[in-house]
Amino acid sequence: MKTKDIMIENNQYRELLNEENKSFYKALLLTVRSRSFFKR
Repeated sequence: MKTKDIMIENNQYRELLNEENKSFYKALLLTVRSRSFFKR
C-alpha cells in the first residue's frame, strides 16, 4: 500500500467519526504534526 492510498483510506475513515471523536482526532493530529515540525 502506498502513502497516497493510506491517506485516502484515512480520510474515508475520518468522515465516519462523530463530532467528539473528530475533535480528539484533530487535536491529536495537530500534536503529532507540531512535534515532528519542531523536531527538525
